[in-house]
Amino acid sequence: MATAGADPVAAGLATSLSHPGGNATGFSGFGPELSGKRLQLLKEAFPAISRIAVLRQPASPLVLLQTTEEAARGLGLQLSPIAVATPGEILAGFETAIGGGADALVVLPDGMFWNERARIVALAAKYPRTGIR
Repeated sequence: MATAGADPVAAGLATSLSHPGGNATGFSGFGPELSGKRLQLLKEAFPAISRIAVLRQPASPLVLLQTTEEAARGLGLQLSPIAVATPGEILAGFETAIGGGADALVVLPDGMFWNERARIVALAAKYPRTGIR
């Protein structure tokens, strides 16, 4: 069996990452511990940022948002989570980020966002003067 998703354990596809059990094989790109590193690198690249919009898929594990919020507090950043449940909501998510005065945008890991990555990059390139990086 093969699947794509954020957390195979939370989805019930594996018993644990080290011993998945059953007929599951593959790797996980879940990595909630990377949330802090992503924000740290963003802050280093753009030191003046303070408000970050976060696109999140509501069906994804909440731990991704929670670890990102913890990391943001440690860096003195304000997060504005924006729920984007379908590809059709991505543009509205960008408009919400821009309307909220975001200095930067973080997209949390999710299969839907991965599938829509070209569109997300194109939208980010379309709005460079808004502060979204």
